[in-house]
Amino acid sequence: MLGSRILKFEGVSVKWSWTFIVGLSLLSQGVANASEKRDLRLPDEYELAGSSALGILNTGAAGASGVNAIQVNPALLVLNREYSVTASYHWPTEGRDLYRIGVVDGTTSRYAAAASFVGFQGDAEDSLAILGRDSRVLRRASLGVAYPFKWFALGGSLNYVEGLEPALGYQTVKDGLSLGVGAVAFLARSLKLGISAQNLNNSKVENFAPKYLKAGLSWTVVEKLLSFNLDYRERDRISLIEGSLSPIPGLDLDQQELKGLDGKEKMVFVGTKATVYNLMKFAANYGRSLEEEDERAAMSASLGVYQNQYSFVYTVSRPHMDYSDLQTALTLQVFMKI
Repeated sequence: MLGSRILKFEGVSVKWSWTFIVGLSLLSQGVANASEKRDLRLPDEYELAGSSALGILNTGAAGASGVNAIQVNPALLVLNREYSVTASYHWPTEGRDLYRIGVVDGTTSRYAAAASFVGFQGDAEDSLAILGRDSRVLRRASLGVAYPFKWFALGGSLNYVEGLEPALGYQTVKDGLSLGVGAVAFLARSLKLGISAQNLNNSKVENFAPKYLKAGLSWTVVEKLLSFNLDYRERDRISLIEGSLSPIPGLDLDQQELKGLDGKEKMVFVGTKATVYNLMKFAANYGRSLEEEDERAAMSASLGVYQNQYSFVYTVSRPHMDYSDLQTALTLQVFMKI
């Protein structure tokens, strides 16, 4: 049943605010000094849109393909008429390893449909006790469907997520559903415009599935050989991680530790995809925040071997250029004839 339930209880009957919990955590870690600043980065998995999508920083509102399209823009499921099964394994910059499996059916009817599941290695509570930036998500599952018209296509997605919310002395497991919608317009043979909104009606799971607004252009310079993408992404902040903290009597924290990020995260991305000798595909992407408060920059790249029956892709991402941590993934995709 969707909702919330207590996973662990240690004799505390008072409901404490998240602000107080974070304050105690900061005190216990000894960061109450003016020289340190809170780490406001989201866990990598929160932004992950698919398997090989990591190589283009989870963007491509007009150019994503396969199972990646469910989270980027479900209308794009109609672009590649294929039946494929995808499995990927991810090593985030911090926290538990995760895996993703998915299937796309774009051949058995005029509709195109896809499904995906995300799971993790290891125990979430144990990891969070040591690594503050691990994902609080326990599992995700998504379904996507799209239908093509003459000059455009429409799509939608249904997303389930289950994760841990912190309290004093116990963890609460919350789960819920959210919706996604998308559209892509074929402006010309080589030019597409896409727009999507993800995690609508997410009030129950906003701490694991923030709302996204995505828009993008995809320009194919040479068909199946070279293309460029320009994307805009807007995301709601997650107050659990990025919000400002209220002063707590008796806790010596300065404004650097209390200050969070206000407003929405707004970023622009530019990227390219290229095919070499009809065998290898290369993708790269660069993104930068439009907000002076954030000043985030990110880079990623992927290299894959593609055959008629399968593809194998290695991706690497530096989601925050101010940090040297890298996120990597391996993806295997098998194409089937139905």
